[in-house]
Amino acid sequence: MASTGAVSHIQSAYTAFSTNLEKGTHAVLKSLDIPQFPVEGAIFGQGHWQRCEIEQEHKTIDLTITTHEKLNFFSSWKLWWDIHRLGVGIEKISPNPGAPALRDGEIAYRLSITQGQTFDEIFEKIQGLASVRKIAPQGEEKRVWLTIRNAILDTSTNTLYEGFGNISITLRIKGLGIAAVTPIYAFLTIAYNLARLVLVNIYLIGYIFYEYSRNSENQTFKQITQAKLGIMGEQTWHSIRNCLRTPFFAIGFFFSALYMFIDPYNGLKMAGSFEHHWNHCIVLDKAWWFIPMKNFRFEGGGKPENLGQSTFYLAGCLAPRARTIHKGGTWHIANLSTNHIKLDQRIGLRTREFFLFLFPFCFS
Repeated sequence: MASTGAVSHIQSAYTAFSTNLEKGTHAVLKSLDIPQFPVEGAIFGQGHWQRCEIEQEHKTIDLTITTHEKLNFFSSWKLWWDIHRLGVGIEKISPNPGAPALRDGEIAYRLSITQGQTFDEIFEKIQGLASVRKIAPQGEEKRVWLTIRNAILDTSTNTLYEGFGNISITLRIKGLGIAAVTPIYAFLTIAYNLARLVLVNIYLIGYIFYEYSRNSENQTFKQITQAKLGIMGEQTWHSIRNCLRTPFFAIGFFFSALYMFIDPYNGLKMAGSFEHHWNHCIVLDKAWWFIPMKNFRFEGGGKPENLGQSTFYLAGCLAPRARTIHKGGTWHIANLSTNHIKLDQRIGLRTREFFLFLFPFCFS
């Protein structure tokens, strides 16, 4: 009886120890922003992969532009670039049948815009260009669906990945290259955060005096300092946490990239998921990937409350791009971070084009 009681006591103690260890591990992982496993859905087999086209609804209109001087190759290119920078799709076209021929200094374009833009605003901006003398819309605006991206759909999670250039042979080459530079990337990540640990605190100390000198809310120096000290604590922990979590994600990212050589598409998913979570799930549009992406703001634009809201991707081509949602009989795009449905974007599924076995030199 005594031995039975001792065994029962040991089992109870072991169960309590295991439970506390599990809770402690979860607490540590949560504080470091490390998921237990960042990859969702299927990671073996090819049945859950589907190639697709992402289509977006556009409004188009034909436009004739008259310039102040005769156009040559360089002036035509500069005009095209100036209009393209307005966030407009632009294509050079020939005049419609029966329309007068273009004269010197005239050029015809087809413009396309998406939801949230109007042609009146665009026309006003084009008319304001130094080289433009007059613009003349030709006909009425039309609504069309245009293919804007080739993508790969993981049907086990309804997640979209970039499809351009992501065939099995290129993914295998990418995987080896990414694995080779991952240690350097990890080292630079730690070095950046160690430097940030010092520089951000210096910046916030300076910001205290800057804000006090421009105090428009009649706050005392003590109130401003207390508010900024709280942010300094958060940003200090942010830098330390990034240094501590980097080795864990670097190891997972490294082996996922190597796995791409054997199973390219599931390796892409694993490596992309590891890097996405490594970067605190900040979407690629808000990151730096060789060049700043559209919505990138270094350290959140510099405001104290936005510090830390920027990141740097090594393999943005592997990052998940969006979720998909089935609504009204059609597959639509949903924002990866907010699940906001973009009804002006839809997905056209295509026949699967994968010919993949677990063999290193099987090309698709």
